[in-house]
Amino acid sequence: MGLTWTDTVPPNGLPIASYQVYCGPAPSSLIKVASTLNVAYNYTGLTAGTTYYCAVLAADTAGGLSVMSAPVSATTVALPNAPSNLTVTPNVNNTNVAATWTGTVAVGGLPIASYQIYRGTAPGSLSNIAARAAAAYTDTTVAHTTTYYYAVQATDTGGNVSPMSAATQIYVP
Repeated sequence: MGLTWTDTVPPNGLPIASYQVYCGPAPSSLIKVASTLNVAYNYTGLTAGTTYYCAVLAADTAGGLSVMSAPVSATTVALPNAPSNLTVTPNVNNTNVAATWTGTVAVGGLPIASYQIYRGTAPGSLSNIAARAAAAYTDTTVAHTTTYYYAVQATDTGGNVSPMSAATQIYVP
């Protein structure tokens, strides 16, 4: 979350030594998160879909502190929902597997940019095998007499990644 503020005149008329940035989950529970010489700060490590409050005060070279600014709030973008209804089907010759799913809708978030398709031979060991813009993928690298598990994640235009869909199992004869 990017914060900016207007340069201020310190309380004693001395040069600014730093701006102290305070943030938290409520205006009454702000804690110091940074000290900077700039009139901007990028508050990172935040949880998606959460409201944060921030305020700033100036410290001069003699240690004098200005009054803290009024807290401002911002809500981080929510993560995309996990894709759902993943279906995997082998083709007639069992040489590839078609995967389709219900794409996620950005609810209060950003539009979906792509879907990452994962595959593995066990549900706990999936590897990313492709990325697609549409809610469909054909896997042409399957082997006969093998059980595969597939799952999908969505990434929005801000780079936020959804939870992974439920893994779906298929046996390729």
